[in-house]
Amino acid sequence: MESCDMPQEIALEDLNALSADLDRCVSADAMVWLLLMDGSEYLAADGAAVFLCDERTGDLKLAAANPTEVGPGFEAELRRREASGRLAELLDSGRVDWMDGESGAQLLFVPLMARDAAAGVGLFRLRRRDPSEREAVAEFASAMARQAAMAIRNLALSDERKRLQAQLIRAGRLASVGSLVGTVTHEFNNLLTGIIGYADFASESGNRQDMLKALGITRLASERAQTITQNLMKYARRGDSDVTSG
Repeated sequence: MESCDMPQEIALEDLNALSADLDRCVSADAMVWLLLMDGSEYLAADGAAVFLCDERTGDLKLAAANPTEVGPGFEAELRRREASGRLAELLDSGRVDWMDGESGAQLLFVPLMARDAAAGVGLFRLRRRDPSEREAVAEFASAMARQAAMAIRNLALSDERKRLQAQLIRAGRLASVGSLVGTVTHEFNNLLTGIIGYADFASESGNRQDMLKALGITRLASERAQTITQNLMKYARRGDSDVTSG
């Protein structure tokens, strides 16, 4: 990537490249690391960390830091801002904020905004910038963070959609199995009733012809029951294969 004093069209090229890279990511972790590394390179940051909002509690949790040793310090700074109420104000407004750090460095707080809601916040430690440079740096960092936040949010929505689809498929399979069980039970009951009835008739009949006829019908019913059982076994094996491949 180029430095922050690049022309606007080059900055747009980098944003487009970041967007394409985000589209190729298959996990939120990969997206976070992409934002971390590309953001650090472009902004010439010597330390960066990304915190994401926990979907259940809403708390910010450290997702990644580079180098890893800056994570605790950045988290402590984040908690100080959280305690003062300043962090909530930044996340609500979506504004980028600057803060003087140690050894002449500055910390850049960049909310990750997606559909007017904060998905997290990125922190970048930069060399001290002139006031004239800050606006361009903040604008690019904010655009980059928005892209990452939207990609993370879209991935979460896609995962939720897949989860719901899987639930519907399972529910449909259960309904099909329930219908199948009812049909098979009814047919087996009819077959067993016939088998028992004709077996009793054959055992009690004194007529050889009637006995052979009853035994023949009993055999046909037994073969039909065997066919149903074999079909059920094939269905069960196919179900196992679907679950494994799914």
